[in-house]
Amino acid sequence: MLSLSSQVKAMPQVLVSPKLFSIFLIVILGVFQFGQISETAPNYSFVEESTSAPPVSYYDYIIVGGGTAGCPLAATLSESANVLVLERGGSPYVKPTTKTDQVNFLTTVLDASPDSFAQPFISEDGVLNHRARVLGGGSVFNAGFYSHAETEFVKEAGLDESLVNDSYRWVEKKLVFEPPVLQWQSAVRDGLLEAGVLPYNGFTYDHIYGTKIATGSRPKAEGVIFEDAKGIKHKALLKDSKSEIIVAAGAMGSPQLLMLSGVGPANQLEPLGIDVVIDQPMVGQGMADNPLNGLIIPSPLPVEISLVSLVGITQSGNYIEAGSGLNLAPSWIGWISNNLANFLNQTIKFNNIGSILNTRLKGGIIIEKVKGPISTGNIELKSTNPNDTPRVKFNYFQAPEDLRKCVQGMETVINIVNSKAFSKFRYEIMSTQDLLNLVAALPLNLRPRHLNTAISLEQFCIDTVMTLWHYHGGCQIGKVVDQNYRVLGVDGLRVIDGSTFNFSPGTNPQATVMMLGSFVEESIFAPEISHFDYIIVGGGTAGCPLAATLSETVNVLVLERGGSPYDNPNKADKENILINLLDIFPNSYTEIFISEDGVINHRARVLGGGSVINAGFYSHADTDFLKKSGFDDLALVNDSYRWVEKEVVFKPDMLQWQTAIKDGLLEAKVLPFNGFTFDHINGTKIGGTIFDDDGHRHTAADLLKYAKPNNIKVYLHASVSEILFTTQANGSRPKAKGVVFEDVLGFKHKALLTLDSKGELILAAGCIGSPQLLMLSGIGPAHQLESLGIKTGAKVASNLTTLRAPGGLILEKFKDPKSKGHLELRSTNPKDSPKIRFNYFKDPNDIKNCVEGMETLMKTVDSKAFSKFRYEAITAKENLKLMTLLPINLRPRHDNTSTSLEQYCIDTVLTIWHYHGGCEVGKVVDKNYRVRGVDSLRVIDAGLDYSFVEESIFAPQISYFDYIIVGGGTAGCPLAATLSETVNVLVLERGGSPYDDPNKSDKANILVNLFDILPNSYTEIFITEDGVINHRARVLGGGSVINAGFYSHAEPEFLNKSGFNDLALVNDSYRWVEKKLVFKPEMLQWQTAFKDGLLEAKVLPFNGYTFDHINGTKISGTIFDEDGHRHSAADLLEYAKPDNIKVYLHATVSEILFTEQGNGSRPKAKGVVFEDLLGFKHKALLTLGSKGEVILAAGTIGSPQLLMLSGIGPAHQLGPLGIEMIMDQPMVGQEITDNPSNGLFVFSPSAVEVSSVSAVGITKTNNFIESISGVNLLPSWSQWISDNLLPILNQTGAKVNDAPNRTTSRVPGGMILAKVRFPMSKGHLELRSTNPKDTPKVRFNYFKDPKDIKTCVQGMETLMKTVDSKAFSKFRYEAITAKENLKIMAMLPVNLRPKHNNTATSLEQYCIDTVVTEWHYHGGCELGKVVDKNYRVRGVDSLRVLDASTFKSSPGTNPQATLMMLGRYIGVKIQKDRQARKRK
Repeated sequence: MLSLSSQVKAMPQVLVSPKLFSIFLIVILGVFQFGQISETAPNYSFVEESTSAPPVSYYDYIIVGGGTAGCPLAATLSESANVLVLERGGSPYVKPTTKTDQVNFLTTVLDASPDSFAQPFISEDGVLNHRARVLGGGSVFNAGFYSHAETEFVKEAGLDESLVNDSYRWVEKKLVFEPPVLQWQSAVRDGLLEAGVLPYNGFTYDHIYGTKIATGSRPKAEGVIFEDAKGIKHKALLKDSKSEIIVAAGAMGSPQLLMLSGVGPANQLEPLGIDVVIDQPMVGQGMADNPLNGLIIPSPLPVEISLVSLVGITQSGNYIEAGSGLNLAPSWIGWISNNLANFLNQTIKFNNIGSILNTRLKGGIIIEKVKGPISTGNIELKSTNPNDTPRVKFNYFQAPEDLRKCVQGMETVINIVNSKAFSKFRYEIMSTQDLLNLVAALPLNLRPRHLNTAISLEQFCIDTVMTLWHYHGGCQIGKVVDQNYRVLGVDGLRVIDGSTFNFSPGTNPQATVMMLGSFVEESIFAPEISHFDYIIVGGGTAGCPLAATLSETVNVLVLERGGSPYDNPNKADKENILINLLDIFPNSYTEIFISEDGVINHRARVLGGGSVINAGFYSHADTDFLKKSGFDDLALVNDSYRWVEKEVVFKPDMLQWQTAIKDGLLEAKVLPFNGFTFDHINGTKIGGTIFDDDGHRHTAADLLKYAKPNNIKVYLHASVSEILFTTQANGSRPKAKGVVFEDVLGFKHKALLTLDSKGELILAAGCIGSPQLLMLSGIGPAHQLESLGIKTGAKVASNLTTLRAPGGLILEKFKDPKSKGHLELRSTNPKDSPKIRFNYFKDPNDIKNCVEGMETLMKTVDSKAFSKFRYEAITAKENLKLMTLLPINLRPRHDNTSTSLEQYCIDTVLTIWHYHGGCEVGKVVDKNYRVRGVDSLRVIDAGLDYSFVEESIFAPQISYFDYIIVGGGTAGCPLAATLSETVNVLVLERGGSPYDDPNKSDKANILVNLFDILPNSYTEIFITEDGVINHRARVLGGGSVINAGFYSHAEPEFLNKSGFNDLALVNDSYRWVEKKLVFKPEMLQWQTAFKDGLLEAKVLPFNGYTFDHINGTKISGTIFDEDGHRHSAADLLEYAKPDNIKVYLHATVSEILFTEQGNGSRPKAKGVVFEDLLGFKHKALLTLGSKGEVILAAGTIGSPQLLMLSGIGPAHQLGPLGIEMIMDQPMVGQEITDNPSNGLFVFSPSAVEVSSVSAVGITKTNNFIESISGVNLLPSWSQWISDNLLPILNQTGAKVNDAPNRTTSRVPGGMILAKVRFPMSKGHLELRSTNPKDTPKVRFNYFKDPKDIKTCVQGMETLMKTVDSKAFSKFRYEAITAKENLKIMAMLPVNLRPKHNNTATSLEQYCIDTVVTEWHYHGGCELGKVVDKNYRVRGVDSLRVLDASTFKSSPGTNPQATLMMLGRYIGVKIQKDRQARKRK
């Protein structure tokens, strides 16, 4: 029996040269992952049969397994030591030319004879697999491809990169060759490139994305027992205490041998009668195999014999490889002839099946392999016989992410097969669906097939999964072996093979914040004026490393408002965490504040920032965060982490409490256990700490040791009160030039940037301090700053709508809270902490996450592992009651606080100071953290990633995208976000960003926003040919940034007529929108009275709060949150995949480009021309072969205008303007319709709240009645009302002069409007010129059809009843009835239409004369006339229109919900269509 023998001895550690491990790792990767090998039989006199071994022998090193790692390891060790290699198989040189040559790859693998090189076994998943049993291991029968490991693996494994490269070369010199790339492999290579697996990296061993050619007293091991071919046993023993046994028997053999020798899970070993040397439950766990699927492609042409010569490494996490012309086992030829001939003949007519098969496959196979599978399994011993392969279950596709990757890989394989480059190697009439059917019919494994195996790629992956023998795990680093591959808990024993591999893809932000970024003295010693190249405000967790780094080359000043952590270093030690946090003395390291939510919080005020007061945990960011935050240089990221770790990070002691917590988490199923790692991985792990072994804290301030002393100055207790800017002139951008700061004695100092230094002011003052200082300096929401007397020179907003904080008990924190809050200044004193509201648990998803976290926490507390640390009677449930009694915050408690986890989360929420946002990337700062709109000013803080949004002036002259969307509006944003999930998207928006001044579009500013006439306003005002004042949005987010915010679904009739045939997708799309930006409105006095007035006016029934379109009165959603801040369609870009999307602002599209037409072919869109803010032109083109489209989402005015400017429209209009015709389409611009609205302005004797549309009346006469109140007015409007309207009102007998706030800047009342639902009157649109910036002539022909007048009159009658209702009485002057109000409205300049003598006495004339718009105009590219049911422009390829211009009627009471749904809906449809095309 092959067994390790062991005895208990205390032995010194054995040190082995690092070269040993580098060679091992390099080779195991080079071939375990891929390997291209050629062999000739050498004279190996030291290789012999085990039958000739002596009964007992002694060696310095014993290597169990002469495989892919064992051979190079043995060769290296033999240079200086005596080595024994024990290989269970035979020699590959017995018949090298006939057995292991390329042509015999399949024959070798499937050889079932007793002396075969591959031992077949079937995993518990039903997949056929193989174990090598031959000297050389897997390199003797694999596909021969040789490629280096990715650099990330080498770095994460801690290898010496120079030695790595030497070791690679050592291998390559002996057995690696450049493969000939003949016809088949060339076609596969070109197909990969055609399928978008880019770039082409040529012949290289490097791992690069794209396409390329190309390791107390303790038991001590003392020897092994092995059995020869005749069954005779031998012993091989170690010579001395410094010798080692090295197990290199592979991912199956190594854990098997450990378990057979008593090192493994005791619960498995004891039932087999194995003496347990050490109970090691992780042996055999974490087994993973990279699932493989593919297609077999019969070829009409002869193909060369080829194995893997090139590989496609996709961005989606797949490897694509191919082989061709391989010999088949005779049994396979017979089986295929007998079983598949009929199948093949149904597709391709063969005279003789042998013409394809013969003894070789006339064709090849293309496979995809999932990289880094998440699904893991385990192995278990079947018996104590080492020749019995253990039971293995890999749990293929247990993780949905693996299945998703497989589908993406198969889509790439299908694209290769369908590529032009590969076309000569496949039968034209044999579709990829036929190939899927073929593979589904083959006995590739023992897994069941399903009816949809060949038609669902998900099911295909599951049912036809195979292996490429790259399985790994079972003796993983950190779980079974240490970082030097020594078996944990055992001396003299290592494992060196693929079983040690542990693929590990932050929890605490401090490590990542550190990575961003004699000379320390009190600020009282600062000169009155000083000059520096860079000024950093905040010497905190980011500021210190930033300053240290910059000081290497430039002169730096750091201004820290707190003191030094070195004045009392023990104060911040591990045992003093709470004392430190709750210290209320003036010189404490923390400033305590209470958020508006009633949660006690803290701000650091000390050099080193939060790293001086936090709990010290150190863990890297997750890779998604790095990608979304624009960290595109991952090598620099890793170097920066290591730079930090070298100085301040330690491995923590895992003593009783923390060990019990760890084990309790595992018992609570927070699995797997990931050991000690900085990486962010699901499961339980041990991370780093900034506390050393003695409990002393090391902080970001320690990183200043790296600084160059002559180039840095740090002033302590320096409170910065203002950023100084250069004088602005002629519209130039503001530029930061320095700061004013105050020392501890109250004296002020200036620090200025050195002239011509090209330096910057960098804010690193934290999530509270940085936005606070921006606002104190005049950069922020104007309405807040002006009320405090702060001049707003630089119009840049702090966008505090996304300041977030996670909550829950200290031991339970959840990732990515959805609830968002904001920050406001209390005063102009920089020492006053601002008002902050985080809105904990405002979003129900956060409550759900908190509850799930608490449930896991409670299981941990109640676990057996943790039992000794709690009183038996105090269960986790009892502990809830205890926590409820503690004054941990200032929030109220409820009767069910301790019985409902939902209420418990809300009532006992705490912080662990990981709040973030307030100066978000893409909203306040750009991707390089520069403040948008200001020069020489940065903020180094975290936030959401909108780095893909930038000014069009930065666009290249020519760029390529899969999809180009013209218009980043209400439909364009959700469409772009959806498409970016899978393809590369460009959005061209003619306006700016709504985040430049987000408060501008808040609820109170609806009218001010609409009538802003400045060049950078969000609205462009135009007057229709009917004399009605109208507006077009020109801002990212479109109409959702300027409208009244009401959110309500379309009626079912609209959906039916508009071709929405997938109602499940409709509902999913609505919910997708609502999750991000829809809220339930507050029903305060005005809106409640309006609702009750509607009911009194018989607009029945009352339908409560609902998004559904139902006759009667209802309350629906709003895109304004509780604080009145607007959320728009632009927020849906948070769903976007940043790497796949680019948004250019102030990009005016002037023309759609088409391919040249010939021989009557249809025009096909190929791109657009757009102009940036400076007037320079750019081209954006569709990527060749992407099968992408240009999609117009420019709105009811913009889309038909652009079609006509591009030559698609009525020829009689375009010809006179000199526009070259692409297609005469007379319906473009026709049947454009607006829903006429009329109403009353109701002056109120009582103060009214600011409200937008919250309630609506949907009448049986086809009217919608809505209202707003208390919104801000333009100053000119206020004056006009005071000078002209108040005297008229006073003539009615109403004492308006006594009304509160009658001449303030707010509406002293509200507006009620009635809208005609289905106007019969239609209009049209005409170009004024060929300038895309000229709004066309638009005529809606309001009330041209008498039916519309009748409907308007009925709506006005209901509206007047509402105004005169008892419910509404307190909001109108008694003397001003609805009829009197008609007279007042007739005098207001609501439009430019003429008034008549009977305007106020005839409702018919009133409707005609006082008509206004609610901006729900539609048509001009109508469905069925200009576009088809899929919104494609009729008669043109690769061009769609997706906005309200396609609508025949306006959906629901307000269209924005349906437009956003439409963007998502069509985006998903396009994705599905693309997937279906790929499969075909």
